[in-house]
Parts: sequence; C-alpha cells; structure tokens
Amino acid sequence: MPRNDEQCHLDPEGKYTEDTRQDYPSVPTLVRLLGKHNIIPIFAVTNYSFTYYEKLNEYFPIAELGLLQEDSANILSILEKAFQNIRSKISIRAEDRPKAIEAQVLSYSGNVAQAGSFKVKPGQIGKFKVRVKANEMVGEEHVCSLEQGDKKGKMRVKPTTFSTALNINAEVLCKTCDCEKNPFPNAVRCTGHGNLVCGKCKCNDGW
Repeated sequence: MPRNDEQCHLDPEGKYTEDTRQDYPSVPTLVRLLGKHNIIPIFAVTNYSFTYYEKLNEYFPIAELGLLQEDSANILSILEKAFQNIRSKISIRAEDRPKAIEAQVLSYSGNVAQAGSFKVKPGQIGKFKVRVKANEMVGEEHVCSLEQGDKKGKMRVKPTTFSTALNINAEVLCKTCDCEKNPFPNAVRCTGHGNLVCGKCKCNDGW
C-alpha cells in the first residue's frame, strides 16, 4: 500500500476517500504535522484503550491524556484539566531544520530546556538561548555529500502553541575544489548525459 501523502482527500459529503488506497499516517508524521499547525492533542479514552494512548501520548512534546468514563460523563472535567495543564507548559522547539543541523533550546542559564521549563506570564518577557551545531556525519554519510536541501535551510524556533516564529537561516559550508566550481557540462566523456566534475561524471537524472 502506498505511503500516506499527507493530503486531505474528502468527497463532497466530507468523507475521507483514501482509507483503502493509502497507508495510515505514521505517528512521527502526526507529531510533525500537528506541531506544524499548532495543534495540541487531548486524548480522552476509556479504560479499555488507556494503556495504548499512554504510550502514544509520550511521542508529543505537549499532549494531554484523560481517563474517560464509559458514559462520557466526565468529558468536561477532562478538558478543563487538560487546558489548565497546557497553559502551564511552553515547549520551544526548532522546526524544519535541515538534516545536517542540530539545534538545542536552552534556558537563559544555559540548561537544556524541557517542556514546562519556560513559565512566562502574559505581558512578561521570557529569555532563552538556541545552540546550533553543524553535524559532520548524518548516519553513515558525510555531511558534505548530502543534497543541498539537507545542508541548508530555514529553521523556525517557536513555542509549540504559537504560530509566530524566529526564522534562522542555517547552512553547512563545505570546502570545494576549483575543479568543482568549473564543471564541463554535457562532456563527451560522460556521453553527453552529464557533467565532468574533477575527472568524474556526474550524470543527469535518469542516466
């Protein structure tokens, strides 16, 4: 079954149409997309499935889980408690960072910040630090051999519950030889289907 394309497929009646054509979105995909759109999940589940959602709840930077009675009589109290807990937590993260870049959010004293570390009241100015580091290796691949989009990009540093973000342009600068700067396009040695770069053919897509 094809991987979920993260798109909304609804028919005129508002029903999802790809349930038998695509795989379900993975948990990391849900975490990423909900965070991107500033959505904090609140799980209200009965005792039958509570242990499963306890594990799921741990994947989200901020989420709330409540035990729902069989007749759902306590749903309002679960929501009220969840909103109170969410208001007491601020998780600041670096989103959309390139693979080659690591980012840590630190409290102003220099400690790694966890969810709830920033307790800022309305009207108060909060301070934090961001530590950005360029990796040398990504998995078993050297960072300079990665695609450009994995070495360079714009990170968004923001509290989970905010839409406004601090944008940081980050790029890993790799040394380049003169021959890399002056490739021979569509070289004969590459049968006309690629560029000759430092004595090696860099083939065009599909070759």
